[in-house]
Amino acid sequence: MVLGMAIVLISKEIDLSIGYNVMFSGLICSSLVVFGVPISVAIIITLIISLLFGYLIGSLIIRLGINSLIVTLAFGNVYYGLSQFIYDAMFPVNINNAGITSLPSSFIELGRFQLVEGLNFGIPIVYAIVIIIALLIYSNTKTFRQYYYIGANYEAARISGINTKRMKTSAFVISALLSGLTGIILAARLGSCNTMIGTGMELQAITAAVIGGVSFTGGKGRLTGALIGTFFTVCLYNGFGIASVNSSLYNIFMGGILLLALMVDAIFSKRKIVG
Repeated sequence: MVLGMAIVLISKEIDLSIGYNVMFSGLICSSLVVFGVPISVAIIITLIISLLFGYLIGSLIIRLGINSLIVTLAFGNVYYGLSQFIYDAMFPVNINNAGITSLPSSFIELGRFQLVEGLNFGIPIVYAIVIIIALLIYSNTKTFRQYYYIGANYEAARISGINTKRMKTSAFVISALLSGLTGIILAARLGSCNTMIGTGMELQAITAAVIGGVSFTGGKGRLTGALIGTFFTVCLYNGFGIASVNSSLYNIFMGGILLLALMVDAIFSKRKIVG
């Protein structure tokens, strides 16, 4: 999910809907599986829905010129509202938002299966490695470099012949697909799904990407840096958990780190412009 956010940020946009997409996708896939849809079909349907939403978000932003922060914030509410509606309609007797807990073991194994017993080396790590390798290969192609040109100077990129509308739209499609896949894997790993999972993940993704050197001003940053930022934030989260530190203090700490990273990014960007 962080890698998808990094691509959007490099193209000088932002996607605040991905956390809610995690919730929505996890709920859609879990609901389909519970009602007897084959797991592979449920996953494909969920990813197609994420793709369509990503395309719609990108189209509204690029073709109508609406600010990406406003559009993705609005779509976050759409995701959340649809999740609540579907959840209440399909599971009206569920008390206190307990979640969908009757998931079949074959689906749960997609998130919990251990490749090496005792080493906590689960199948989600394999998913992550495959996606990371694919995106790192993609980041070294001529097509991917167009995101940098667009983020650095949109008009210059358009005049030079780059299909800026298609490229920016594709950034939101990639982000939506990866967050949708995150929702599916998270639901399988938890063995349940409700209308709370995924909330706040968009800020965690932004924090990890910015810490990893991806600039809010666009046109700068690498996916490898975003990965390093992800490992850093995960290690901090685990460290706070091991130390039994209150989760609110973790949120305050991470918020401070994000602000600091943004300040450093703004200072260096301003110096570069002045220089």
